[in-house]
Amino acid sequence: MITDTLSPRSAPPRFDRATVVGVGFDVCDYDSVVAWLGDSAYASETARYVCVSNVADVMDAKKDTSYASALAASALTVPDGAPVVWAMRKAGWPIRKRVYGPTLMERALESDALAERRHVLIGGSTAGRDGVRRRFPEVNWVGELDFRYDQLDDAALAELANQYAGLQPDYAWVSLGGGKQVRFMHRFAPLAPPSVLLGVGAAFDFHAGLTRQAPRWMQEGGLEWLFRLGVEPRRLWRRYLLHNPPFLYHWAREAVRPSQPKR
Repeated sequence: MITDTLSPRSAPPRFDRATVVGVGFDVCDYDSVVAWLGDSAYASETARYVCVSNVADVMDAKKDTSYASALAASALTVPDGAPVVWAMRKAGWPIRKRVYGPTLMERALESDALAERRHVLIGGSTAGRDGVRRRFPEVNWVGELDFRYDQLDDAALAELANQYAGLQPDYAWVSLGGGKQVRFMHRFAPLAPPSVLLGVGAAFDFHAGLTRQAPRWMQEGGLEWLFRLGVEPRRLWRRYLLHNPPFLYHWAREAVRPSQPKR
């Protein structure tokens, strides 16, 4: 475990922002995000949420204004995709590596100061949630929420928020995959008590050992997509075909512009 101390009620740090093909990304790294988490659980009257976003998110936001609004309303949007980091770096932002969702989850849960707080798992499979708890046994897990996303109408969402409030969480790790978790957090956060929701995609299955991760050299070289395509070709070929080439086209046409840090 990483020994550290974090102040839960001090003002959370602010980040500069880069705009990549119309989507704002915070200029951050693992250490700064973990520090932000330590200072942010009670920084508002309702829950806040963190988007761990990549090229697919950028292109979905390009096509769907409601999705773009959900990303823009996040408390923090970190660059999970290597092409996003390359675009930020090309524009002169001081960022070295992406903030990869499974690694961010690992870094946060291995921080003593965060691990002792109250954590909830939302979504994913039963095997995935059980595997996360086995992988991080020293974390203060206080519960989980499981539901059918396609059946989550307003009444069901309100009931889910009541269940969540009863757990008195500080942090919730959300694994619904892709755009579902962003849309869910955008709807759920205003109903939930002060806490931080983190959308980490497939991180549950990676930490549970249910899905193989790309070798580190492929992750750092921006080739994780190729590895994942080889592992799950039927599920992922459409995503990469529809998102990666259009992203490169729009990146080539649009300047990456700095904007104001989130307040």
